[in-house]
Amino acid sequence: MSKRLLIFLFLFAVSCSNPPYRERFVLAGTYLEVIAFDKDAAKVVYQKLKKLDNIFNKYSSDSQVYQLNHNIGREVEVAEELIEVIETAIKYQQLTRGAFDISKGYLYDFWKKVTQDKKDTNLFDSAEIEELKKRGDISRVKVDPEKKTAIIDGKGANLDLSGIAKGYMVDQAIKELKKHGIDNALVNLGGEMYCLGRNQDKPWRVGIRGPLGDVVQTIEVVDKAVATSGNYEQFYKKGGKVYSHLIDPAQGRPVKNKFLSITVIAEKSVEADILATAFFIRGKELAREIIEKGSSLTVYFVTKGKIEKIN
Repeated sequence: MSKRLLIFLFLFAVSCSNPPYRERFVLAGTYLEVIAFDKDAAKVVYQKLKKLDNIFNKYSSDSQVYQLNHNIGREVEVAEELIEVIETAIKYQQLTRGAFDISKGYLYDFWKKVTQDKKDTNLFDSAEIEELKKRGDISRVKVDPEKKTAIIDGKGANLDLSGIAKGYMVDQAIKELKKHGIDNALVNLGGEMYCLGRNQDKPWRVGIRGPLGDVVQTIEVVDKAVATSGNYEQFYKKGGKVYSHLIDPAQGRPVKNKFLSITVIAEKSVEADILATAFFIRGKELAREIIEKGSSLTVYFVTKGKIEKIN
C-alpha cells in the first residue's frame, strides 16, 4: 500500500499495416498512455481521468479527499465516484483480511518520508508504529449515498487512495471509451492497465518483466485488466538490509517475503490494482482463498528464478 506504481508491464508491438495512435500524458503523479485505432481515444480518456484525479488526489487542497482528511468529524459533499471508491475499499479491506486499508494514511505517509528522504529512524520502534496504526480505522470512514456525503468520524483515519484510485480510474476510462463507440484500445495509467478488445485481429500481448529487465512471461489479453506489484525498483536500505516500499497495514511495517513481483489479471482494473498489492503482502494463501470464493483471476508470483501461475 501507499506505493508508487511500478512499471513491469510492456506492450509488445504487433506489425500491421495500420499502426495504432499512441499518446502519452502526465497525470495523477505518473504517466497515462493510450494506444488505440481511433484518434480521439486519448482525448476522451485524458478528459475523464483529469476530472477524477481532481477528486482523489489527497495532496491537492482542491480535492474531495483532502477536504475529508482536513474536516474530521464533519460531513463533506462528495462525488458519486468517491463514494463508490470508498465502498469498494471497505469491501476489499474485509475480503483481504486487512491487507488493503485506505484508512492508514498517517502510517503510509510516515514510510513514504522514510523512503524518499532517507530518514534515519528506528524502523522497529514499536511505540511509534503502534501509534500510527491506531490512527487508521476503516470503521471511522462512512458514506451516505443518498445525501452524497462522506465523513471521517473522529481522528482515527486519514484516507490514502493510492492503492485503488488508479485502477478505478482506468475502469472509468474504459467505460467512457465504450460510450464513444471505441471498442479496441489499451489504457495504461502508471502500470494499471486494461486491454480493451483487440490489437487489430490479435490479442494484446503484455510482458512480465524479471529483476534483470528480461521478460519472464508473455501473456495475451483481451478485455481484461493487468496490474503488478513488486520490489525491483523501489525499496529502502538501512544497516545492510533491504526493506520493501510496500507496507503491511496490519503490522505497520515493510513487507517481508521472497516475492519479486506479483501480477494479477482480472475483470476490472480496480480489482487487479488492489489484489496485486494485497497478494504481495499476504501471499499465495490469500490468492487461492479469493479465487476459491469465485473471483475470476489469474495470478503470477515471480520469485528468483521461478514464476508460478495460480488461477
